[in-house]
Amino acid sequence: MITAPELRSVPLFAGLPDGESATLTARMADIRLRAGEWLIREGEQPSFFILLDGAVELRKRVHGIERRIEVFRAPNFFGELPLMLGSPAIASVRAMEPSRAAQLDYAAFSELFTQCETFSTELTRSMTRRFAQLRTLAGEKAPDAGAVDLYLTTGAISSAAAIITGTGYGVTTGSAEVTSGSLRVGLTASGTQDTLFQSAPVSFTDGQGITVVVVPSLGGKLANVVLLTAGASGSATLLQNPLARLKAVNGIPDAVGLNFKADGTTYTITYATTGGVTVIATLTNAELDAGGVYTAYLFGTPGNAQVKLVRDR
Repeated sequence: MITAPELRSVPLFAGLPDGESATLTARMADIRLRAGEWLIREGEQPSFFILLDGAVELRKRVHGIERRIEVFRAPNFFGELPLMLGSPAIASVRAMEPSRAAQLDYAAFSELFTQCETFSTELTRSMTRRFAQLRTLAGEKAPDAGAVDLYLTTGAISSAAAIITGTGYGVTTGSAEVTSGSLRVGLTASGTQDTLFQSAPVSFTDGQGITVVVVPSLGGKLANVVLLTAGASGSATLLQNPLARLKAVNGIPDAVGLNFKADGTTYTITYATTGGVTVIATLTNAELDAGGVYTAYLFGTPGNAQVKLVRDR
C-alpha cells in the first residue's frame, strides 16, 4: 500500500496536507513492475500514474514505427494528457528497470484536479508541454494556436464581440463579467474570425466563477477547453472540439474555377460554367471526426473526376 510520505516524495504532491494525502493514497492502486513489463499499452483505457521508484519509457507508433518518445525516472508523473483530452492512452509505457507506480483512475483524478489548485495548474502546464512534444515527434506541421480571443455568445462568433482578447500561451488574464444563461464558448485566432473552437450551449448561472483553460487538441490549431468552476463544489468539465479542419487539392490541370461544398452529409467538388454550376465529383456520407484534419484530393479529368478524402492527423 502506498503511504502518504511516499506520495509527498513526488514534488507535485509535496504540499498536500496529511489528511488529503491519506484520502488520496487510499484510492490508488500500487503497481510493481519488473524490467520489460508493460504498465499500459497505447489505445487502452487511460489512467494517471505517479512513478515512485525506477524508470519507465514511453513508446508510440509514429508513421507505423514504434519509437521511444520519452523516459521518466522517479519521482515523476504521467498520463494526464489522454484523461484531459478524453482519449484512449496515446502511448505505451514499459519499465526499464524494477519500478513502482501509483495508479489513479479518472474519477479520482478529476476530483483532485477540481479541488487542488496547485495540482490543476501544474497539470495544465505539463499537458501543454507534453502535447507539443508529441506533435513534433508525430510530424505535426500545423502551427500552434497562438494568442486567442474568447467569446461567450448565444449565436455565431461572427456576430459577437470577444470578451477577452489576445491571450497568449501561459497567460492568466483578468476577469470579465457576462450575463448568465445558455452560452456557447468560442475561440478564434486573436484579431481574426479563424474559429479554433466553438462549443454547444453551456449553462452559466448567476454568481459562478469560471476559469476557461485552453488546451491542445489532436487537430493542429484546433483547441479543446476545460471549464473550471470555483468553490467547494467546483468541477472540471472538458469541452471537446466538435470541429474538423478541411482543405482541398485540385489535381486536374484542366479544371478551373473549382469550389468545394460541404452540406453535412455530402461533400461536393464543383466548377462554374457559363450556364451555371456543374458537379464533377461527389463524395457521399464522408465522416469527419471532431478535431481531425483532412485533405480532399480531386483527380482524373473534368469528365471523369474522382475525389478522395484523407485524414492527415
